[in-house]
Amino acid sequence: MGALSNRFSLAKILLWEHETRILSGELKEWTPLLPLMGENSNVNIIDTQKKLLAQVSDPRQRADLIAAAMIVAMYVFGKKIVMEKFKKELPMLKETSIVQNWLAESLLEGKLEGKLSTIKQILTYKLGELPSPTIKKLEKLEGKQLDRLGKALLIFKDQRDLQAWLKNGVSRRHSNGHTI
Repeated sequence: MGALSNRFSLAKILLWEHETRILSGELKEWTPLLPLMGENSNVNIIDTQKKLLAQVSDPRQRADLIAAAMIVAMYVFGKKIVMEKFKKELPMLKETSIVQNWLAESLLEGKLEGKLSTIKQILTYKLGELPSPTIKKLEKLEGKQLDRLGKALLIFKDQRDLQAWLKNGVSRRHSNGHTI
């Protein structure tokens, strides 16, 4: 095969070399990074960011860019200053893809936590206090596993049934014919 070789190279972008283009509005998608450019960057750059981002015609893109600008500015200037400077823009954040994804994940987590909490309460009521290792195993279960456990717990007689269910891969046939 001879001496074959591969070479990968990545272009390096020096942000400060494009500051003029960003400030002119030519590279609006880079506007959130403005506070990172200057050694002496001050909070007035946020006003410049807001003016530039107000020119973005697509509302979703504008909201996403403002969210990114806020995150970068928080890193540079702190939360208090950013919340004060972006006070008017805060309601628009719920339209951003970032926040919508966080909300969806939070709702899913909340549903799973609620399901787990209910199942633990029922198991405790039915089987007595659950040992810490059992609780840890329960907390590792995912949505469909919790659903199956919710059905299976109806036929558990004692903690041995729960332990067997957890040990046997969360799916086995019970003596009454039900798959649990």
